[in-house]
Amino acid sequence: MRYFVLGMGLLVGCGQKTPTQHVRVAIGEDTQMPIQGAVSEEFRQMTGAIGLMTGNCTVFHLGDGIAATAGHCFEASSKKSERRPCLTKQIQWQMDGESKEHVSQCVEILVLEHDEERDFALFRVDPIPASFVALSSSPPKALDPLVILGHPEGKPLHVSKDCNLTRALNGNQFAHNCDTKPGNSGSPVFHADTGEVLLLHDGGADDENYGMSSVVLTDALAKAQRTPPLSQPFLGPYDDNMAELLYVIPSSKGSYVSLALDIDVEDGFDMVKITDGGGWVRRLTGRKTERFEKMKTPVIVGFESDYAGASQKVEIEVLQVF
Repeated sequence: MRYFVLGMGLLVGCGQKTPTQHVRVAIGEDTQMPIQGAVSEEFRQMTGAIGLMTGNCTVFHLGDGIAATAGHCFEASSKKSERRPCLTKQIQWQMDGESKEHVSQCVEILVLEHDEERDFALFRVDPIPASFVALSSSPPKALDPLVILGHPEGKPLHVSKDCNLTRALNGNQFAHNCDTKPGNSGSPVFHADTGEVLLLHDGGADDENYGMSSVVLTDALAKAQRTPPLSQPFLGPYDDNMAELLYVIPSSKGSYVSLALDIDVEDGFDMVKITDGGGWVRRLTGRKTERFEKMKTPVIVGFESDYAGASQKVEIEVLQVF
């Protein structure tokens, strides 16, 4: 087991501190290894459902285009939020060193919680990966055998195995002794016998690692699955301190799209952001009309406002989908 200390904080997961972390140095053998030849065929088949997100956090696909990771991978401070865009994040799936990788765009955060007991985010991705993992229907218990698949330090998929759940920390958090590094935040922690996700790995402190029970994810997923994808553009007017998903043209509609935007937002302070499936990002402010040709889907339009000032409209016209 290996931990890392920077100054007065423990570096875990994707490098952001959670409220439960403490100063600690514990040095031992790190047993994580590349996945090739190190896991059963059952776990090999799950690699397409596990990805590396921008910012070096691990994510996993739960099906229907909904993925999960640690909440602190989006928010460093304690926070709770729902339905907001995540245009700057992309996910590379199946980085196992052998298979062809696939890239999805993070479209919308459906629910995010980050506090001492619950540290997770569920978000919509596009394109949707073909593979997904199952959440455990049984609550975690001490000595459950575990397997973690993740991207330590942003590396291709690694496995940590021959480890166990050690104890309950509170109602939702459980300690385990599997090896992890920065980049493992958000990793699925599987029950080694059932192949179901038992925990979501959050971090480590006081000579042990910890994760959140998949029971929390099961409840949140049921709500997220009832949240319909955005189908009509939100045209305004807009409030202060706002982060809003305005419109999505999914990859299921076509490979490319051309569109025009007519905006009237507070110049220099409020922003309209457009991104496409190729990672292209454009920011617009003020009063203007612009046309964008042959953008790779998914195409996502979002809006962010500051604490004052008025923004009136963002009109979106889809010119062609092909």
